Amino acid sequence: MENIDPDPQPIILDEHDSAAVAALLIRTVRIDEEQKRDKALIEEATARLAASALARGKTINAFTVFGFDTGKGFWDRVREALGSEVYLRSLAIGRGQEVPKLLEKMGSSGTEKQEEVKDVREPSAHPTAPRIKEAILEYMRSVGEDGANVRDVRNHLASAYNLEVHEKTPGMTLYRLLKEGLVRREKRVWYAREPAVEKEIEASSNGSEDASETAHTAQ
Repeated sequence: MENIDPDPQPIILDEHDSAAVAALLIRTVRIDEEQKRDKALIEEATARLAASALARGKTINAFTVFGFDTGKGFWDRVREALGSEVYLRSLAIGRGQEVPKLLEKMGSSGTEKQEEVKDVREPSAHPTAPRIKEAILEYMRSVGEDGANVRDVRNHLASAYNLEVHEKTPGMTLYRLLKEGLVRREKRVWYAREPAVEKEIEASSNGSEDASETAHTAQ
């Protein structure tokens, strides 16, 4: 006959042990939630990389329509065909260092005075437009508990400030705000974190540190 282990005795915790176990539980759940968010970010990033790789393949292949050989030395041949000035300015626009409207001046003799290079994150189309980060954070706070997705944010920038930003800019900015603790995310919906709540958490944390220091001094 098999030996059956008796039911384990219930664990009895005193007040201090209970607080310690509860703290461990809270910490573990927070780590689980962080892992969920990070996995979601990785999945989205992987999907974007796959889509961008496919799109890049199509654009490279499109060069063949103009007679380019896309093999070794491809970019040298593109630079030679465009000329160094247009080639380098195209790189600057693609990297966000010049606004796209400068394409209108490409191919000119160069005698016209070039416009001042502006940061595409702060277009001059709307004189009162704030920085992208500030505009997005202000919008997230305005929608409150309703939250907003990336498309909502992009549409808001276009309608409120006449800002036509790259389709990935709102998402990347929200991720930076997430790392700074200014917004939170549930699936595809983003929410602003309430400043009052953040201050309360910080004050509570500082109070715990002061209490710990006082207890250590007393010992």
